[in-house]
Amino acid sequence: FLKSPNTEYRHIIDTVRRFALGYPNLRFQLFSNDSEIFILEPSDLKKRIVDVFSPHYEQKLIAVEGNDGFMNVNGYVGGLDLVRKKSGEQYLFVNNRLVNDRLMNSAVYSAFSPMVEKGEYPFFVLKLFLPPQDIDVNVHPQKTEIKYRNEWQVYHFIRNSVANILKDTLAFAIVHAYIPMLAHTFYAT
Repeated sequence: FLKSPNTEYRHIIDTVRRFALGYPNLRFQLFSNDSEIFILEPSDLKKRIVDVFSPHYEQKLIAVEGNDGFMNVNGYVGGLDLVRKKSGEQYLFVNNRLVNDRLMNSAVYSAFSPMVEKGEYPFFVLKLFLPPQDIDVNVHPQKTEIKYRNEWQVYHFIRNSVANILKDTLAFAIVHAYIPMLAHTFYAT
């Protein structure tokens, strides 16, 4: 039931990419037909994102940190120029397990609204940590879906953590983008 070699190759790269983002402290090597695809040395998460995707991501990443005493989230979201029309660059790890969670992804999307329209997908790599007894990983055979004891509490925590940093970071960027224009207008009159 294998697909074409190119399709299988893309699946392998995607799988290694996911593990590499989940465990930036580990070294990863990928070779294909005796050719080096990538060698990723242990690093912090930001450097790993840059190494896995592209050097131009480095200046476009916004650090996210949140802690409410019960759970914490850390990682990165991309600036508005890393928003894509297709999903695929959204990575959520819960207790170091990569999960596919549409509700929690929508928490991030909601934090980006109204800057991002429906059908646009911001980049993110977020790591959420909460007590193991508050999640059930036995929901899906591949363990890629989980059930939360208080899913709406988790949703709002993620949304607010991302929204707060976006509000501070993007407001700062907008103000500094307009200052030269305002100065020019002021002196021109």
